[in-house]
Amino acid sequence: MLPPPLASLSCSNPQVVNVSSLDYPLLSVNQLLNNATEPLDIFWEPYYAEIIGQAIVRYPQSEEFLKELGDRLPLALVEAIRCFKFPIEAYYQTIVDEFKEWINREVVSDSVLESVLDAICWKLATIDSSVVLEITEELPSSNFSVLIARFRNGCAVSGVKYLSHFSKEHSALLFRDNLRDQAIEQAKRYHKKKILIELKQLLLCRDVTDREQRGTLALAGFLALVPLSEET
Repeated sequence: MLPPPLASLSCSNPQVVNVSSLDYPLLSVNQLLNNATEPLDIFWEPYYAEIIGQAIVRYPQSEEFLKELGDRLPLALVEAIRCFKFPIEAYYQTIVDEFKEWINREVVSDSVLESVLDAICWKLATIDSSVVLEITEELPSSNFSVLIARFRNGCAVSGVKYLSHFSKEHSALLFRDNLRDQAIEQAKRYHKKKILIELKQLLLCRDVTDREQRGTLALAGFLALVPLSEET
């Protein structure tokens, strides 16, 4: 089964974000894809990654094209993943798999340009999707955007790691960070129970460093949780 028609891509459908406002640009991209004997150079420009990502969700493409997109513009695959909350269709899973293949091929082997990786990680930090934790497993955990992306989607350990990078003298509480604050709101709204369980486990763990403990307490503070011992 192919992805639903554009008319169903609305806020009433929790599986897919609303892209209906881009109907005409998406249709134009689809016509270029169908009419060109081979992909035009425009398809590989980072500037067009967002609309191309949305277009390949709206208008399914061949696995061959998705593979080439992964080779030349993986950012478009990330933008496609943004368009669905869950990979409920086989085609959606194909997009996820192609991005994971790119990670194994370029990131794990340390072949990717740092600027490309940074742009992708930054985008992932703004996405709410069940596949984010899966696709970020092999991305560098030292990257702040990766930690934010994982925390936003329910990984308390990543939130602790992010906050633990700040020393006592430079507490995260002292800095304004819009991306962090957005992630906190998403985590509180959709993953609070899971994060609370993980925070309890971290506080009971004897093998954490002082820095990690500070990060755990800071995260509990940011989430405005009641004392963990009183939480049911």
